[in-house]
Amino acid sequence: MIVEWLMTVSAGFTEWVASLMPDWDPPGWMTDPLGPVVTGIGAGASMGAWVDWTAVGVIVGTTTLVFAIAFGIKLVRAILSYVPLIGGAG
Repeated sequence: MIVEWLMTVSAGFTEWVASLMPDWDPPGWMTDPLGPVVTGIGAGASMGAWVDWTAVGVIVGTTTLVFAIAFGIKLVRAILSYVPLIGGAG
């Protein structure tokens, strides 16, 4: 009974605080989040005359692969450090 009264009071307070806020329309980037993405992709595609996207893809892919291999090596080393007689953690 007391908890119900406290919840009613808190709901009324919350409604009162919400009624103090003015009505607003969300900006365009909130209602259409893909608009800037499509614009950016279009701008990147139009740069095809100056940028060799195949080379950029190879460079980014190679860099990502190197980081993934390094992370894998560190992960295996960290796991092996907990194996008795191999690592130093146990």
